Amino acid sequence: GETQLQLEDLGYIASQDAMDAPTSYPVTTLYYTAPKDKVEADYLASSFFKKLDGVEVVRLTPDTGDIDPSTQVALFLGNDYAALKSA
Repeated sequence: GETQLQLEDLGYIASQDAMDAPTSYPVTTLYYTAPKDKVEADYLASSFFKKLDGVEVVRLTPDTGDIDPSTQVALFLGNDYAALKSA
């Protein structure tokens, strides 16, 4: 989607095409795979998503969703992001 294109313009590489999350997320959540990827997830939360309060950064678990295992950071855009984009 649009957010994926914006991130690609900043140099990020999509490991898979954007798709709907398996469930609705009230707040935007960034999942990281390895401890070293938490730094990037924290950076995205505080820069790209700086207009949102309460962005969550969480370690990815196997039951989180159908995510390519090579993914370093997975973005689940929440209702907060949708509300911001429609404002």
